[in-house]
Amino acid sequence: MNEFNYIQLSDEQKEQLYQEFKLRARIEEEAREGEFDIPEEILENLDNTSKGELKTQFKRYHKSLPQYKRGTWTSAETINKCFHADLKRDNLDSYQVVCRDYRHSEKLRTAATAATEIYEELSSLIDGENHVLINALEKARRLAVFAFANAKFIDQEAKELAAKALKLPPNIRNFAEEEETDKILAFSSEKVEQVHKARFEQSLLRNASRSGYSNRGGFQQRGRGSQPFRNSFKGSFSGQKSFFGRGNSTQSNFRNQSTATLPSPAQQD
Repeated sequence: MNEFNYIQLSDEQKEQLYQEFKLRARIEEEAREGEFDIPEEILENLDNTSKGELKTQFKRYHKSLPQYKRGTWTSAETINKCFHADLKRDNLDSYQVVCRDYRHSEKLRTAATAATEIYEELSSLIDGENHVLINALEKARRLAVFAFANAKFIDQEAKELAAKALKLPPNIRNFAEEEETDKILAFSSEKVEQVHKARFEQSLLRNASRSGYSNRGGFQQRGRGSQPFRNSFKGSFSGQKSFFGRGNSTQSNFRNQSTATLPSPAQQD
């Protein structure tokens, strides 16, 4: 016999259960489709608090949290001290590090969004409606799972980066090549144009510097006497003035050598 046959629900309980599921479905649908403003109580703290004060508040907040213990899910991971010197000598890929940091900030924003949602629902408990408390508890559970899991994912990413720096066989990771236009870019289009312009000007200066060095002492000298090797080579075989003497020096040397080496008629006898 099916175990659910033992559950006896009154019509009122069935209606209450139906309304509960209906409310959950509506809340989840609104969360997927809608956009909401940050509550004023949260926004005021973000806008009117200095960076140093926020860091101090975060330290106090971290200490005030309960200490849960569950192995690698709750314990932070760190690199062994014996590898610190090797990691400091390694040159990291700036693009990879920047992308990693942006991914981390996106995860933290997701956690902050979930926490804000919980705050708004807890604020409505003044009405004393139990279904709001049930939804708030469920979302708190989801936030805990999300935060703990992403903390372990971040540890894994740091481990992979360390393995690459230590010249260990790295894991293959895919990076999105497409630029996501729905996110706020670190550099505006005007700033990107300025960067490209500065790079172009730097390349022109480098090319001009190399060209100036070649004109002063390289193989591309200009002006009088700029091609001594070519002139000497040409003069040696064409009878023109060479680097070592006056015209037809090669032909004269050839005749002298021929006269000196041929025996006279008297010597032949």
